[in-house]
Amino acid sequence: MPKFCSVSAVVTDGSGGTEPSSKMSTLTRSVLAAATLQAVVVAVLAVLQHLAFGSWGFDLGIYDQTWWLMGQDGISGDSLATVRGLPIWGHHVNAIMLSLAPFARMGFGPQFLMAVQAVSLAAGALPVAWTGQSKSGSTRVGGVLAGVYLLYPAVSWLGWVSFHPEALAVSPLLFAMWFFHSRQRVRLAVSLVVALSCREEVGLVVFGLGIAWMLSGLRKKSDTAKRSDRVVGLVTSLAGIVWFFACSKWIIPAALGGEAFYVQHFYARYGSSMGEVLTHLATHPGSTLGLTIEPQARTYLFDLFGPLGGIPLFGAPLVSALPQLVATLAADSKFIRDVRFQYTALIIPGLMGALVNVVSSVWRSKPKLGKWVVRWLMMCTLITTLLRSPLPVGFGFQSWKLSNPAQQSLEQAIALIPADAGVAAADNVTPHLSHRRHAYDFPNPFEWMVYGRSEVDVPNPAMADWIVVEPKLLSKGHRATFDSLVDSKPGDTKKFKVVFDTDGVVVAKRKP
Repeated sequence: MPKFCSVSAVVTDGSGGTEPSSKMSTLTRSVLAAATLQAVVVAVLAVLQHLAFGSWGFDLGIYDQTWWLMGQDGISGDSLATVRGLPIWGHHVNAIMLSLAPFARMGFGPQFLMAVQAVSLAAGALPVAWTGQSKSGSTRVGGVLAGVYLLYPAVSWLGWVSFHPEALAVSPLLFAMWFFHSRQRVRLAVSLVVALSCREEVGLVVFGLGIAWMLSGLRKKSDTAKRSDRVVGLVTSLAGIVWFFACSKWIIPAALGGEAFYVQHFYARYGSSMGEVLTHLATHPGSTLGLTIEPQARTYLFDLFGPLGGIPLFGAPLVSALPQLVATLAADSKFIRDVRFQYTALIIPGLMGALVNVVSSVWRSKPKLGKWVVRWLMMCTLITTLLRSPLPVGFGFQSWKLSNPAQQSLEQAIALIPADAGVAAADNVTPHLSHRRHAYDFPNPFEWMVYGRSEVDVPNPAMADWIVVEPKLLSKGHRATFDSLVDSKPGDTKKFKVVFDTDGVVVAKRKP
């Protein structure tokens, strides 16, 4: 195996010769430069969109409040994220947020989370490049694969959708694949622990990775290598599946006092418990496959596999992407089957791992065919980057909301709200007011809307003393709720009085 920091090490180039390891150093520097550029672009766009009130309470407000609460309360199981109406350990198990909590306590805002996510995701290009170079014997292949990862639309869209802890698992999982390949067992274990700490579903990805690694051991010529890979794969799979069930059947139910909320929220048609849902999906694979012919699902699958030329379909690491892929296809919500949203995050490592394996294998075993495979991959990546990417070079760039005619008025409105006051705000305003105990996504807490596990979990309307909305942008039902609460003319005896009304932005304060 090449040692990337050793001056005496040599690596094989694409023609079968050898080059000094300084070539690897050049690859690493080049990838770092490209990754830095991608991270800066995505982070700046995400922050500008947030400042223009283009981010959402669901989910940036949820995770920003969760992060702030961890900074105040640590690991306490009593902290309630009122934006979503769930205990912080009853929503998801995002233990990775504890490592970021001190920054919330120091006063950092959600822009910090966006920057961390952008840097974390961009860093995944390094293990992709290293693994591709090592497996193919070509620095060029490593560089191409890293570029494909950085241009992959699903990676950039994660910045557009602000911040989600599961996105922080992408790079640790890619590093785990590299450490497995380079037989750095301690670093492999650390990477897996970091990845698992991001969210409970990462356990299923790790389970799949372990299976792929056990299968790779069957192809090794050395009996020692076979046994080693089988053991590592088995331990990895067990760790993944134990973590998933520990979180979903113990930690989350303990915090909620019942089944994880998303079982009924997304998969009610398959059963009333996680066991029933998993059993149905495992015993009725045809029902999931049938969903792939629906128009939206076809677009979703194209956005996942099209930029990669369909190549990951032939790689063993794809196994690790299957649990999340099935989960997104089988879910009731159409937003889950959309590459722009966070649900694709845990599919990315498996796709990239499979891509690296297939391209590298073909390049090494059949060089002429390998060159055509790389050309095909580059063509597919460039075309889909132009057509589907939210980066400045893609048509999807227009999806970013980088300006808002009411931005100044919205900033003045949120400046009126005391730091410790309970507030109900419009979805695009909530992430600017979520560093407090009582922050609600309007019409919560006055009217139930996706709060807690179900409509049984009704928030206390007395906890919000301020309302910040743009009434003209509210739905008809939510506008009616607002009108029922706020005075519209002198002499009204409703609960709230308007104290600010500029550019369509209204702030109302509860009457004494």
